[in-house]
Amino acid sequence: MAYQPQAIDTSVEADQLLFKLLRQRRNSDRLTMAMAQNAGIRRFFLAGLQRRFGQLTPHLVANAYWDDLPPGFQPGGNEMTWLQDPIDVALTLHPVFEGLGIAYYSRRHLG
Repeated sequence: MAYQPQAIDTSVEADQLLFKLLRQRRNSDRLTMAMAQNAGIRRFFLAGLQRRFGQLTPHLVANAYWDDLPPGFQPGGNEMTWLQDPIDVALTLHPVFEGLGIAYYSRRHLG
């Protein structure tokens, strides 16, 4: 089977060039790029919700994602915190778990 590009509007050559350029980046650069992309996707998602539902409130978002909110629960904070970035959460929690000696991953999958 021949190589298929990652997107229908991308040529094989463009896809190969993109991967070649990405391989030349440091891991930290690729992580930064992925986090920026995740933040952009979250902003886009929230903009879509705001457009669809007009006045978007933290309570509306919380009710959409959690079935059993505690009585009187009022989510707050910045809209971008309503949808957590899993990479950012992992980067925040990793040193905490490491410092406490808590293994939070499956060692059998690490080779």
